[in-house]
Amino acid sequence: MRRLVTLIAIVLIVTSSQAICRTWIISPDGTGEVADIRSGIIAASPGDTLLLDDGIYTGNGNTELSYAGKALVIRSGSGDPHACVIDIKGDELLWKRGFLFFNGEGPASVLEGVTIQNGYGYEGSAIWCWGTSPTISHVILRRHTAVLNGAAVFCGGGSGPTIENVTFVGCSATQGAAVFSASNSSPTIDKCIIAFNRAGGAIGVGSDGSTVSIYQSDIYGNVGGDWTGIAANQNGFSGNICMDPMFCLNESPGTPYTINAASPCALAGPPDPDFMGAASIGCGTVVVPLEAVIDITPDVLNLSSRGRFVTCYVELPFGYDPEDIDETTLLLSDSFHAQEDPVETGDYDEDGIPDLMVKFLRSEVIGIIGDQIEAELTVTGLVLDEPFAGSDIVRILNKAQRRLDQKNGNVRDVPYLEASSGGNAPGGNLMVEFNLPVSGLVKIGVYDIRGRLVGNVVNEARAAGQHSVPWNTRDASGNRLAPGFYFMVLDAEDLSLIEKVLIVR
Repeated sequence: MRRLVTLIAIVLIVTSSQAICRTWIISPDGTGEVADIRSGIIAASPGDTLLLDDGIYTGNGNTELSYAGKALVIRSGSGDPHACVIDIKGDELLWKRGFLFFNGEGPASVLEGVTIQNGYGYEGSAIWCWGTSPTISHVILRRHTAVLNGAAVFCGGGSGPTIENVTFVGCSATQGAAVFSASNSSPTIDKCIIAFNRAGGAIGVGSDGSTVSIYQSDIYGNVGGDWTGIAANQNGFSGNICMDPMFCLNESPGTPYTINAASPCALAGPPDPDFMGAASIGCGTVVVPLEAVIDITPDVLNLSSRGRFVTCYVELPFGYDPEDIDETTLLLSDSFHAQEDPVETGDYDEDGIPDLMVKFLRSEVIGIIGDQIEAELTVTGLVLDEPFAGSDIVRILNKAQRRLDQKNGNVRDVPYLEASSGGNAPGGNLMVEFNLPVSGLVKIGVYDIRGRLVGNVVNEARAAGQHSVPWNTRDASGNRLAPGFYFMVLDAEDLSLIEKVLIVR
């Protein structure tokens, strides 16, 4: 009986804690459940949502706002940032901010689906963070001014906010019109548009161990620089671009920061739109590209192997000739152009349909995949001015991943090359183990540290699967190789692997 009573008590406690989470309706004219946003924050409990009706919020109760350490969600009811506006109305005589996060707020403190405009201050005129990590999502930050750094968003004191699908425009600072990171802070910028800001460059970082991580974002047309400073090496990687976002502006005056259907920030169209910035497609004609078959080889890239390029074969739908593809429009994951040479047409997969063969830099492919095990890479282009797109999956292979795949029972599909003195190797020899995803001719050669071929292990056709071959560590003349480091290189169908080998006596 005692257990039953205890269980009922626990259920009652859980149920009552869920019941206290509520939604507060707030209206710009003060007719909501509370008078203004500040009153809503004061009245709300952690876990509550403040739902803002569309309109313009201004005045003391709607600016200089703090979440007071609470895990609250403040968002527009419509989800349209153009329709729900917090107008700070700051200027050089009246310094005012939008939101201040300085009471330990974490990712559960969310600001979403609004426009914040016309802040003016020392730093962080729209959003100021100190030692906090709130989530800022689908927000338009425009026309903010900072006398020093970080006109729209300032991060200090080890802050790490997540800034996703935010549009920064028309801001001005000494450094970092959009974002400034200081005092060991590390904000994350994901699927954002930072464009046409007026002074200070896009991103600024203090010389104090701070960083900024940027993913799938467009930084373009900012006075003072776009991809500069700490952001310089991030352009072209992780989906980042520097291209005109093609705001609708005059085409759609009520929603000026929606984007054209042809915008490079439109990552996917209907029925499942995906986009950079705070607002989706608002003008232009949505064009569905032709579906192309893309084959990128090798399918698995070994980080320790050689080679400058990967090969890509493009096969178009029936009725389209790959000879008509405009080679200058070919892009890998919307970031990197194909090499100008070689570009050839042929039936490479022998299916009776012609393909276009092009090459991309191997380093660029690896940069796109980043620290992932595998990634889906897209290839886009134009054929007779008609867009086409297709994708293929490419993996990154290293020893640690091979062992993990082997543990999980997936090793049959994972190429690898290893050499060791264990297993069934005779005394003084090495056992060479390798796995082939497809059958074909296999060559395994051994090279010294000067790059000279000094031995051969395999030179014959092999079936797909795992193989073990003993090697006597002798050169072509039958002489034992001197102790030291060598490189074992496997070349097979669409596959090149390299393994560093130590010979001891």
